[in-house]
Amino acid sequence: MTPYEAEVQRLQALVLQALRGEQAPEASGALLVRLAFPEAMGSADGDTATGEAASSGVDPVSFRKLTAVQQEQLTNAVHGAARQLAHEARAASQPLLAYSIVEGREQAAAAQLLDAVVWLARQTPAPVEPGLAAQLLEEISEGASNADCEGLYAYLDSRTEVFKAPPLQGASKLTLLRTCNALLKRLSKSANALLCGRVLLFLAKLLPLTERSGVNLGGAFNTDNVTPVEEVAEGAVDSEGQPVDVAFYRTFWGLQSYFSNPPAALQPGKWGEVSRDIRRVLEKFQAEKVTVGEGAAAGAAANGGQGASVKYLSSSRLMSLQLRDATFRRHFLLQCLILMQWCERPRQKEKKGLHAKLLEDLQDLRSKVYASLEATPDKGTQFTAAVRHLLQWEDAWAAWKQQSCPAAPLERPPAEAPPGAATADLTAPAPKRRKLGSDAVFGVRVGTDELDRLWNLTEDNLSALSADDRGGFKTVRQLIEPVIEEMQEAAAGGDDAGMLTASRSKLYSWKALRAVARTNLQAFAAAVQKGGDLEVAARAMYPSECPPPPATPPAPPKAEGEGKGGAMPAHPSGGAPADTTAATARRRGSDGGGEEAAGEEDGAVNGKAAGAAAAGEEGEEGEEGELPEDGEATAAHLEGEEEAEEGEAVVDAVAPMDAE
Repeated sequence: MTPYEAEVQRLQALVLQALRGEQAPEASGALLVRLAFPEAMGSADGDTATGEAASSGVDPVSFRKLTAVQQEQLTNAVHGAARQLAHEARAASQPLLAYSIVEGREQAAAAQLLDAVVWLARQTPAPVEPGLAAQLLEEISEGASNADCEGLYAYLDSRTEVFKAPPLQGASKLTLLRTCNALLKRLSKSANALLCGRVLLFLAKLLPLTERSGVNLGGAFNTDNVTPVEEVAEGAVDSEGQPVDVAFYRTFWGLQSYFSNPPAALQPGKWGEVSRDIRRVLEKFQAEKVTVGEGAAAGAAANGGQGASVKYLSSSRLMSLQLRDATFRRHFLLQCLILMQWCERPRQKEKKGLHAKLLEDLQDLRSKVYASLEATPDKGTQFTAAVRHLLQWEDAWAAWKQQSCPAAPLERPPAEAPPGAATADLTAPAPKRRKLGSDAVFGVRVGTDELDRLWNLTEDNLSALSADDRGGFKTVRQLIEPVIEEMQEAAAGGDDAGMLTASRSKLYSWKALRAVARTNLQAFAAAVQKGGDLEVAARAMYPSECPPPPATPPAPPKAEGEGKGGAMPAHPSGGAPADTTAATARRRGSDGGGEEAAGEEDGAVNGKAAGAAAAGEEGEEGEEGELPEDGEATAAHLEGEEEAEEGEAVVDAVAPMDAE
């Protein structure tokens, strides 16, 4: 063993010793340098390292720059320590990113080593190269299993911002890109779809959108994706026992060569063949009955029940099933649209699109493909609209890539300063903030006390949507309950002026009547006819709970000779007289002054309502809807009775309503 190799082994043992001794990345890195190169700690002028050392939990440290040989030996020792950790993890049958060399420590040794190397690379001067961490990741992924790679990329995803920051970004970008591409080639797109997606998401977050290394500037196609076509003998049958159309089978699957390599369709005389073959397939689609999911189910069964394959099987025995499958049709039609868009505007400098008559044929063929796509269930119209939108995006994206990915279209101009910002006095005291109202229990302030109350009903304003009372909205019963209580207290001899507050409040009456209108239209109409009186609505909806209306004093006796009817009969209960004027007038008017009806209606109506009806018939002056006083009501009632006896029909302005 050479002295160089012996020194590397010594440093490798010190790396593992530092990982066992300290857990924090900055502490492990500082301990490693202190054990390996004591002379590298501190500097002659006493300057301390800038970066994370001063702000971390450990004491501030400073490093002297290592020689090229020392830096190379430390790099090799770190690689050797990473390989030893991977070997020990496999021996312990544990994933690498879950293996710990200290019993009881949750942090994996490999993640601890990577963090320590990253911390050393961000120091000034750095004892290791900035790209060492990315090199370790590449080496670990090459010898790791798929399960280890899942943990590895979980680690990378959590450290994305670290690798994007300088100085690691410039030194690690290409190494990480090469590592990810190598892993994507190794993984199965169907069996390891989740891991492939995590790798692509990591690259999307690591590399900027204007990164040219991942946009295929040359417009190359994956021509290795070859679809096998069987040699079908004449007279062969499919899975349903029907004869196979051999010519159509070769035509259909032969189009895949153009879909995987669109430049082949622009060769002289080739577009006519492509257009003819696509039209033949469209005619076959129109003739065949389409089903939803039949071909997908057949593909899943062929794959052992693991779901539809990424690539369809091209067996001639499945042709009849695939032609009827809606999903299979959509895939084929979408391939046709992508091919036609590229042939119209090829994104390769040496290629030119179709011209003149061939371009007209392409436009006509595209309209037929879109029509077939719309006719394919399920939700063909919505799917076609989404495809149109995506193809427009793809066209703009391809044009941007062809221009070498300029950053200008992706940049936003800086926000303009608000008016008066240049002359604003920055030393002036801030305006006083409005104090929270009593209803702002959760600290939400909108502008007014009422809005504050509404926005502070719940903590997040979302739980109120699932509440039973939806923020405290009352039912009709809850709104009418205070009116019934006030009526009962007033009937028991309470102070009427001090109690009847709910029924006399215009705002409360308006809210209650809105609720009544949604529940009982008859009660609502009766209350409106009485000027919005909630007592009328309460008696109509809850008659058993409401006391009878207050009795009105009997009318004074009539003078002798004043009308045939004489004095009005009193109510049997001794209350207000029955309102029979309107019914009597209608009967006398229709009979030409015939027999006067006698009797009383069930339920008494108060004297104010009867007086209002008679006063309205007489045409008394006053505002519409104004209720006359009690004395006027009695006089108007008598006058209306006299006119009814003379044969003039009196129109009843207010229909009598039962008390119950």
